[in-house]
Amino acid sequence: MRNEDEAADAVQEACLRALRFIGGFRGQHVVNLFIFPTEHANDTLPAKQVRAGYNIIDWTDSGMVYWAVSSLSAAELEKFAPLVREVSSAASIPNR
Repeated sequence: MRNEDEAADAVQEACLRALRFIGGFRGQHVVNLFIFPTEHANDTLPAKQVRAGYNIIDWTDSGMVYWAVSSLSAAELEKFAPLVREVSSAASIPNR
């Protein structure tokens, strides 16, 4: 079981990994991450698509919809999604 401090540490570490990922591109690409609540949606694995030349990965987790949009290659953007999923998982650890 994790306590509140351990959960906060897990979120912080996961966020830092995601930021280091983005920082590795030295500002050449922007990753826009949209997160919004949804009702009546099951959790889904990341799915990729391309619109207007931008790569998009979207998924649903714990009642929230996530869209990562970027000019990064699809392969690079696919590396970003698990980092965000890790943050959301760490953030949803219940206090016990």
